[in-house]
Amino acid sequence: MFPDCNVGGNSRQDSLTSTPRVLVVSVFYATSEFATSVKGAIFVEPLRTPLRVGIMGASCTGKTTLASALAEALGLAVAIEGAREAAGSVSITDSNEVSTANAREFQRLVFEIKVRTEQDLYPHYISDRTVIDCAAFWLYRELKGLLPVTALERESYFRAIEAYLATKPYDVVFFLEHGAFPWRGDGFRIEDQEPMTALLLGIVRRRFRRVLASTGTEVLLVPWEATELESRRTFCLEEIRKLDGR
Repeated sequence: MFPDCNVGGNSRQDSLTSTPRVLVVSVFYATSEFATSVKGAIFVEPLRTPLRVGIMGASCTGKTTLASALAEALGLAVAIEGAREAAGSVSITDSNEVSTANAREFQRLVFEIKVRTEQDLYPHYISDRTVIDCAAFWLYRELKGLLPVTALERESYFRAIEAYLATKPYDVVFFLEHGAFPWRGDGFRIEDQEPMTALLLGIVRRRFRRVLASTGTEVLLVPWEATELESRRTFCLEEIRKLDGR
């Protein structure tokens, strides 16, 4: 029912494309030359070039926490995910209330809010979820029977996302796997973490791989062993440093 999306390997050479690195499984940790901890706070030199960072993954994987930490470290704003704002527009308070009656409009609004928020913050931001997540949620709800659409409607939605990705809204996307944290519901989180992870990986590997490669967008898998915020933040900052040409 869901795509078979296994990611193998444990080095930078294990990638879906040679340039850029797409879904590389990295198991090392960054050095401290770029980021220095002082009394629990992290201070980083301003970026030399405007960079746009996306964070994607299933629910309850620490995306918002990591986005806030990176934004604080780099002095950037966070582009909101958009689901909660879209929910109000279709008169629901919980993502579990998405139904056949409102799913199409909800998906449209989440994508539009995501794009608008990123464009308002252009040329640099940390994005909590990406438009790729929008595509995964579309498929998830379609497979669950909540989004009865035609193949043409699905293709139209995906082409809109693909066209936006072609503008390179992200220089790098960090993918957070599920399982590092215990599940905690908040009314908007989708509990099906494993299927969502499979859908996200499948979409990156199959549907959007070419457009991401054409724009030089890197999609990196944050080490699963990095369960602490500090180790995740250090890993991401080191990768950002490399993109910043340091």
